[in-house]
Amino acid sequence: MIKSIKFLRHERSYRRLFISGFISGVGDWFNNVAVLSTILTLTGSSLAVGITLALRVLPYLVFGPLGGMVADRIPRKIILVTMDLTRSVLALSFLFVNSKDQIWIVYVVTFGLVILSTFYIPARAASIPTLVRKENLLTANALDQTSFGIVMIIGSVFGAFFTAIWGLQFAFTFNSVSFLVSALLTMGITFPRTGTKSNKITYKEQIKSFLSLCKKSRLLRAIIVLSALWPVGGGAINVLLSVYSFQVFDMGQQGVGIFYGSLGLGFVIGGIFADYISQNLKKMAAAGFILEGISLSIVSVSPYFSLASLMLFLGTVGSSIGIASTNTLVMEAVSIDEQGKVFGTLATLRNSILGISMFVAGLLLEWIQPRVLGFLGGILITIVGALVGILLVTDPSKQTFQEKKTC
Repeated sequence: MIKSIKFLRHERSYRRLFISGFISGVGDWFNNVAVLSTILTLTGSSLAVGITLALRVLPYLVFGPLGGMVADRIPRKIILVTMDLTRSVLALSFLFVNSKDQIWIVYVVTFGLVILSTFYIPARAASIPTLVRKENLLTANALDQTSFGIVMIIGSVFGAFFTAIWGLQFAFTFNSVSFLVSALLTMGITFPRTGTKSNKITYKEQIKSFLSLCKKSRLLRAIIVLSALWPVGGGAINVLLSVYSFQVFDMGQQGVGIFYGSLGLGFVIGGIFADYISQNLKKMAAAGFILEGISLSIVSVSPYFSLASLMLFLGTVGSSIGIASTNTLVMEAVSIDEQGKVFGTLATLRNSILGISMFVAGLLLEWIQPRVLGFLGGILITIVGALVGILLVTDPSKQTFQEKKTC
C-alpha cells in the first residue's frame, strides 16, 4: 500500500485518472442499488431485474469493438471527457421514473449508459501506458484492482445506507454528479498525442488487424482463451451468490451483503499483493486464476457459511492478481496505438459470454442443484487457469510489439 501511495504521488496524470475512476465508480454502485430498489419497489418482478442485468451486457455485442476502434482513432482525452459529461446528463433520467408504466425509462437509460461505457472503458485502459512509466504498469493495474474492491465495499454499503435515509433521488443525483467530477478531473490531464493514426481504416480492417496481432502473439491467444472461457464459469458464480445465501446457507440479504463484502476485500488485498509480483507475471496470472477456481469449488461444497465467505475472499484475491497481471502483459506487449481495439475486443468477448452464461445458469438452476453448478463453474475456472498458464509459460517470445516497433 505504501508503494501505491508513493506511485500516486509521483505519477500525477495517472493520479487524476485514478481519482476520477474511483469517484465515478462509487456513483455507479449508488446507482446500481437505487435502480434495483426502484424496479423491485415499482414492479416486484424478478423478470424486470433480469432484463435490467441483461441490458448491462448486451451493448458490448455491438458497441464493444466499435469503442475499441474509436479509442485508436480519436484522442482519448476527448473520448473520456465526452462520455463522462454525456453519462452525467443521461443518469439524471432515472429521476423521472415514478410508476410501473415508466419502467421502460430504466431499460432505455441503462442500455444507453452501458453503450457509453463501451467507449469509455477501452479508452481508459489504453490511456494508462501513456500516463505512467513502463516499470510502473503493474502498480497501476494492481491499484485499479484495489480501487475496484474499495469502490465495491463503499458503493454497495453506503449506497444502501444513504438511499434508505435520503431516498432514491439522492443516489441518482450523486451518480450524475460523480460523472461530472470525473470529467473535470480528466480535463486537467495532459495526454500524449495518440489514437489518431488510423482514421481511414474500416471496421473490417480493424478486425483483420486484431486477428493479425493474435496470429503473431501466443500471449494474446492465451488471453483470448481466458476471455472466452473464464466468463462461462464466472457467470454461473455471479448468479449463485444470492442463491447460495438464500437457499443453501439460509442467510438471506445479510448473507448477500457479506458475500459482496468478501468480494470487495478480496479485490483490495489481491491488488495490494499483485503490486509485488513483477518478477514473473505469466506464472502469477495462471496461479491467480487457478487459486480462484479451487476456492470457488470449495465454496460449492462448504458446509459452513463462514468457510464459504473465506473461500470467496481467497478466490477474489486470485482473480485480482490474475487480472492485474494479464492487463499488464497486454500493455507491455501491444503498441500504444493499437491497445484500444485490443482492450475493446477483449471486453466485448468477456462481457458477451458473461451475459450468456448468467442467462444459461439461471435456466440450469431449474434442474441442477446450486452446489453442483457452483462446483462445475469452479472446476472450469481452474482448468482455464491451468490452460492459460501452459500457453503463457511455454511462450517462447520474449520481445514485445512495442520493442519491435522501435528496433
